Amino acid sequence: MNCKKCKSSNTVKDGVEYKKSSRNQKYLCKDCKYQWREELDPVDINGITAEEHVDFESEILPYLVKIGERAKKKNIEDRQQSITVPGDKPFAIALLSDIHAGGKSDYLALTKDLDVIEETDRMFVATNGDEIDNFISTKLAWVQKEQPTTHDMEIRFLRWFFEKIQGKLLWACSGNHNNWTQKASGIDFMRELLKGVKCLYDSNQIVFDLCWGKYKQTWLVRHKFRHSSIFNSTHGIEVAWERMGMDFDVGVAGHTHIATLCRPFIKQDKVRYAILLGTYKMRDNFGSEMGFPRSHGTGSGAFVYNPDGRILWTEDLKTARDVLKIWE
Repeated sequence: MNCKKCKSSNTVKDGVEYKKSSRNQKYLCKDCKYQWREELDPVDINGITAEEHVDFESEILPYLVKIGERAKKKNIEDRQQSITVPGDKPFAIALLSDIHAGGKSDYLALTKDLDVIEETDRMFVATNGDEIDNFISTKLAWVQKEQPTTHDMEIRFLRWFFEKIQGKLLWACSGNHNNWTQKASGIDFMRELLKGVKCLYDSNQIVFDLCWGKYKQTWLVRHKFRHSSIFNSTHGIEVAWERMGMDFDVGVAGHTHIATLCRPFIKQDKVRYAILLGTYKMRDNFGSEMGFPRSHGTGSGAFVYNPDGRILWTEDLKTARDVLKIWE
């Protein structure tokens, strides 16, 4: 082959160069020392290859920018949420948590609590996660084998539950059992079930201001908190002030199944409340195996609010109902 530069025939092959989809023969001219390459046996390929068919800068990047801006907006909005209860009459908020439907729970106690909520005027409700057992996680499949119900029954319970409290639900915060489906499949079934329901919702944490008359409370709601302590059941909630940098008047958690209790604590010369909700679950084979303590009481409690600013906490919804009627 003649040199591409000086046209000399005094050329030799100088090895083969391998590319991702081709082979190139290298040549050297002994006279002018010029080097060049020629593709060996080129193959004509027409069809879908690994090359990008979407332009990143004009098509993908604008989509990513939109996601980032939406995240910024949500970071602002989730600190500006509020629930305003209108009127100058007393009202109550019932808090429910850890029903664990599908397992061995106290369904009679739950239905009685739901009846009290449904029949009591100006008693609203919020739910704090783990409404169903949902042992969908692969590592907990052995637990599901001992369940008295199926996943389908649990989802049907959840639909019934939300229909029962529709019109009174103020917020719903998911729990770790509910979130197992989202982690395994990316599907948030709680969000799907709550579409069309005007209530605050998040799978992990809700922060909002509760307003009535001229009064306001800031709430921090999570299913579980970090930094728990064996010496103080509500320690994780209380230290969220320092550890999470959160300024709140009422912190609510569930998850531990210990009991339903309220512990007032003082921050910046103001009385705050740490609420730990119990569970409706009566027997837990997994809990027995792990050595967890048996729960005391059911997973409910209520705040009663007076237009003059007075607040009363009770672990019994019937008591909340009676106080509400007296204050009315």
